[in-house]
Amino acid sequence: ESRGLGDVYKRQVLTKKAAMSSSLSTILVADSSKFGLVRSAFVAPLNSVDAIVTDSGITDEWKNIIQDMGIKLYIV
Repeated sequence: ESRGLGDVYKRQVLTKKAAMSSSLSTILVADSSKFGLVRSAFVAPLNSVDAIVTDSGITDEWKNIIQDMGIKLYIV
């Protein structure tokens, strides 16, 4: 099963990949409605982020997936 970060704008992918590769850590900030969506442009696998910040609407399924991957999850 493939889970990852995507973007609707293909032109932003190289910039996002460069920012991630030059960072000491990667934090994904996304509202809960974005989890499970498929986008046309693949940026990186989900396990390439160190932490995720999202809202309380995130499902238990996604909480478990994130925690099973060893990613820190912050719900605000």
